[in-house]
Amino acid sequence: MKLLSELIVELEGKELYNEITDPPIRDIAYDSRQVIPGSLFVCIRGLRTDGHLYVREALSRGALAVVSERLLLLPAGIPGVLVPDTRLALAQMGAAFHGYPGRQLRVIGITGTNGKTSSTHFLEAILSGWGKKTGLLGTITNRLGGRKLPSSLTTPESLDLQGFLAEMVRKECSYMVMEVSSHALSLLRVQETEFDIGVFTNLTRDHLDFHRDFEDYREAKGILFKQLGLGEKKSPKYAVMNGDDPHCNYYRQITRVPVYTYGIKKNSDFQAEEVRITPKSASFNLEKFSERIYLRVTGLFSVYNALAAIAVAVREGVPPEIIAGALRDFPGVPGRF
Repeated sequence: MKLLSELIVELEGKELYNEITDPPIRDIAYDSRQVIPGSLFVCIRGLRTDGHLYVREALSRGALAVVSERLLLLPAGIPGVLVPDTRLALAQMGAAFHGYPGRQLRVIGITGTNGKTSSTHFLEAILSGWGKKTGLLGTITNRLGGRKLPSSLTTPESLDLQGFLAEMVRKECSYMVMEVSSHALSLLRVQETEFDIGVFTNLTRDHLDFHRDFEDYREAKGILFKQLGLGEKKSPKYAVMNGDDPHCNYYRQITRVPVYTYGIKKNSDFQAEEVRITPKSASFNLEKFSERIYLRVTGLFSVYNALAAIAVAVREGVPPEIIAGALRDFPGVPGRF
């Protein structure tokens, strides 16, 4: 529980109205159906509806304060907080409410058109094999130190994400590996997450339904790399990028952190050689690895996804034999192979 003043202290451009009180806040909600007595209700505009339309319902369920983008007619005793962007406010207040959990974890975000799911699963397998308790958040499944949790969105709303991170901290996880969609970046769902590592897999013209055009899509993905190096965390930060993708240089130029590349065709920091693909497996050699890398999944795309995970693992200090063993034992993403 925190005071309203503690949650809104970092909100820029805020204006208090209606009632200047400072109630203790038990919970934050952006869905009026999830409001409990003592909640702070945040009005966000969704793709289908607008939270400003549900303030009355939120108050009837016990909300004690409201954050909105426009002035509302509120009952006496209910403080209102006017902000320029409620999505940004939700992310900032969610992080504050949960004690900034991302600062207590090593957070890895993987973005791209394809390969996010496989890359996150490869990396989770490697880190777990290294003995690090790891959280996974993605399209297929969410896992907390090996325990499966429900998954409905590639990236949940910022408030839910902060709650997930807080649970990871309570469970003493060391790492968080997550898929980061362009939707989530555009809608500020990962704002305040404070990533340590950003990974770029590839960029194609698929999945443009949400974006105005390809340029908008490319820029949305770039938000992850622009955020790297910002925030309060002092831990080493870097980016890992697919050097064979033509958009690699664009993302390299907009980030402020060191960049490490992987690939098959061009000279990269982590370059697969002597690649062999069979109907049920893939294998390749990698410099500084004394043994050949074997995958129990097929396809050149699997090699790329494994390389992304390997690059992060090596930079994190995982021994080559642990990496090779984890990849050799990994059976594939559930439901994908």
